[in-house]
Amino acid sequence: MGYKDFWWASALSRMDTRDAISNIQTRSVPTKQHPTGELVTGVPPEEVTTFNLIRRLVDRRTAAGGRAMALHSRPLEGGDTSKGRPPSGADLEIAVEVTRGRWVDFALQAKKFHPPSGTYRGWNPTQNTHLITWSATNDNRTPGMLLYNIEGPPFAHLQGLSPLFGGCCQPDKKCHGWKWPGSRGHEWSLPDERTPMAVSLVLDQNLMTTLTNPTPTDLQEVAFPLECIFCPKRKLTTRSQTPGWAAALLEPSQPTDDVPLEPSSAPEDPGPNAGDLNDQAGFSVVLGIGLEEEDD
Repeated sequence: MGYKDFWWASALSRMDTRDAISNIQTRSVPTKQHPTGELVTGVPPEEVTTFNLIRRLVDRRTAAGGRAMALHSRPLEGGDTSKGRPPSGADLEIAVEVTRGRWVDFALQAKKFHPPSGTYRGWNPTQNTHLITWSATNDNRTPGMLLYNIEGPPFAHLQGLSPLFGGCCQPDKKCHGWKWPGSRGHEWSLPDERTPMAVSLVLDQNLMTTLTNPTPTDLQEVAFPLECIFCPKRKLTTRSQTPGWAAALLEPSQPTDDVPLEPSSAPEDPGPNAGDLNDQAGFSVVLGIGLEEEDD
């Protein structure tokens, strides 16, 4: 799994959000002022963005000859007091082989940027504390926040620079890509140092447990673009073996040939060895380096 796969998935996610804001409206609850309900626009639900992001990562991984498994199940997020199961606070588990034989193992809570308030609404210290505790007691995964952004203020306009994402080694990041790749008369160049800016990560546990509904500026010095998990300058916690939960998901899966980059089919059936669905987070994903990439 490589930088380019995450870069492209993030870029397409940004345009998904852009088009949803432009083209999709939701009817609100009727009021005296608006008897039939007011039509409002907004960013897609976190679950939709997460599903599309993971689908694209898995599609590209399979097409490149790597093994990938996506599992959608009932979440551990809220816990189950009747069974003595603590809440995980996680929306997503993702294990990524960032270099040959070195894996990152994240447990993440997803939050979308809310333009009217200018915040990542729903960022909650109590929920994040559950996430940190659950990560520590479940194979010591790395807890973090997966943030979905928009184009334009407070982020950079297309081709514009932004000081946000100060956790990246680039002092100013440039927003790249303005038309869907392959559209008439328009092709994107290969991914480069410019970032789609659509998805970012925060791994600072102090801010996770002290901030409520932070703004992007509050996170300016610690957030970094998702694709930067592959940057050698980042000192991420990695492990030399495939995380146990990821190995269990990989076991029944096999590489698949001739798979298009953007199939419309749903994620693969995890198979009988995937484990108890009640013991998984909302999404569980494994992404390893493919055969074609071994010598890169």
